[in-house]
Amino acid sequence: MNAQELRIGNLVMFGELRHECKPCDILNLYQSEIAKREISEYKPIPLTEEWLLKFGFKKINHIHGYSFYSLSKSKKNTCHIAIYNTQTTYMGYSVNHCIYVHQLQNLYFTLTGEELTI
Repeated sequence: MNAQELRIGNLVMFGELRHECKPCDILNLYQSEIAKREISEYKPIPLTEEWLLKFGFKKINHIHGYSFYSLSKSKKNTCHIAIYNTQTTYMGYSVNHCIYVHQLQNLYFTLTGEELTI
């Protein structure tokens, strides 16, 4: 996992347990050898149906036989993110495909300025 992808608050795996990154985890990453070794212990969490549903996504079964997950956080539909098997879209436009939880958290924050919460 590349430390530059992480923001404070990203969900990652550490060993077998899920942890939320703390400010010292990110801030100290480049300042000590111990912290540099510890980054190898962090693993990304695969973005699964379970995680998408926790974040409020709805599973959509399309009329043409495929499924995708959709998140619309406002009545005006100002933040519509869709997750397909091979593509992630925002308002219908393709964006970097999210395959890990922290990538989706970062995308949502970039687009809305708000944290994606469970």
